Amino acid sequence: WGQYFRTTISLYFKTQMSGGTLLSYKGLSFDYFVLTVSADTVELQYNYGHPRTVADSKLTIRRPSQGQLFNNNKWHLIKIQFLPGIATLQVDRLPEQRHIYSDGIQIHRFVTINGPLILGSNLIGRTGFIGCVGDLIVDYKMFDLPKLAIMPSQKGLRSGCADACYNKPCKHNTPCTGNFLSFTCNCSSSSYTGTTCSYVKGGSFVGDGYIQYTASSVNFMSNQQSNNIMFTFVTSNSDITLMTVNASNIFLSFSLRGGRILYRINGATIQLSSTVNEGLKHNITIIPSKGSLAVDGVVLYTSEVNTFSILRNAIIRLGNTNNSPTTSFCMDNVSFASIRVLDAAFNIGRLSNVMIYANSRNPNSRVYENICYDKLTRPPSSYWPSFPSPRPTGNISSVFPPVAQTMHPGAIAAIVIIIIIIIGIITAYLVVKYRLRDSGERNIADIDPSNINIYDTDDSHKNGDTNGFDVSSLNGNGGKFSLDNNGRPSKKGHHV
Repeated sequence: WGQYFRTTISLYFKTQMSGGTLLSYKGLSFDYFVLTVSADTVELQYNYGHPRTVADSKLTIRRPSQGQLFNNNKWHLIKIQFLPGIATLQVDRLPEQRHIYSDGIQIHRFVTINGPLILGSNLIGRTGFIGCVGDLIVDYKMFDLPKLAIMPSQKGLRSGCADACYNKPCKHNTPCTGNFLSFTCNCSSSSYTGTTCSYVKGGSFVGDGYIQYTASSVNFMSNQQSNNIMFTFVTSNSDITLMTVNASNIFLSFSLRGGRILYRINGATIQLSSTVNEGLKHNITIIPSKGSLAVDGVVLYTSEVNTFSILRNAIIRLGNTNNSPTTSFCMDNVSFASIRVLDAAFNIGRLSNVMIYANSRNPNSRVYENICYDKLTRPPSSYWPSFPSPRPTGNISSVFPPVAQTMHPGAIAAIVIIIIIIIGIITAYLVVKYRLRDSGERNIADIDPSNINIYDTDDSHKNGDTNGFDVSSLNGNGGKFSLDNNGRPSKKGHHV
């Protein structure tokens, strides 16, 4: 990068955020630049590498008074160029901003990118960029940003430029708002909760805390299931009151005694034999038109005497002041005909006829929105242990942008030295191999007869042995023989 004494960078961006650091670089010679964007301005702050004698420079492009905002979620093009003593900045088709050094050391300097180029942050505490970046070109080389975004080392990045609501993460038709990296599901008008409004909205009751709902009348006029009293609960306590209804025409309560259901309606008291405090969820249905009580879909009690079709001046209470400070249970899907009591209590804009009570003298007494689960279901990853609950928001991961790396000159020199050493080792190996081959067997046909000397290696000539030697006797014509490293025969006896 920075070849031919120039560095050119261009990229497209779009965002809905108020601002952030789009691009930054810090070199090895105190040279740096930081590119930031906001709703009204694009700013380039830089130094060519001599901060002790030359102050930082800055180029700023402002949105025209009638122009579009830079955070209008539409694409904008930024071009940056660094030349010796010159820097330029341009956004879209707005006039180019240019700064020229007239004297000083920086007139002969320019930004040559020899360190990491940080996309989306400057990693020193300034606000990072949340949005989308495309067509990043550095010195006429385009980077494959979608490929960089899906690398395992990158966090908080994803390929593509659709916002986080594009795939409809919010369940049950709940509204979604968001940007490129985060989303928010608004569960406040639904019967669901959780990050994506996928869990039924429940309530946890600790100690003597309770929810109270008052109504002038509650009608159960038909035999449809929606006109029943229904709820689901889970607890591990043996003695606890889950619900009471005190109306002008009827009294009803649902409790546990010794872990067994104790159901009271008017003057009748019914205690069932099976225990339901084993930490599992149980579904309860009270059918007013039939005077029936069903547990987990099985009708266990019916009385025609205790039928009713309306509750007049009713006070419906979930939880009770008589519960022990150490008791706790969770309820969800609580409905009286068309009235969903927990939705009325936990949704935004709670009405005056709904009250949440916590005993101030008991620090453990409280009621809060929660997701009811039992010992057979795994707890969800998040819930809100206080009331009122914050709005469910999708996770926003920290942005660690892809880094465009260049090779340090020292690394290049080290690679060259290693290559030279390898070549030297290979050359030495070939030379040694050639010499060893040169001292091995030779073909007698390749030897000039005029250069043949005959040696008597056992010195028998000293004893008067003057017998000659016939070369042809060595393996016949063209026979082979061996010489040692000094050119002498390698075996005892007469050799040529």
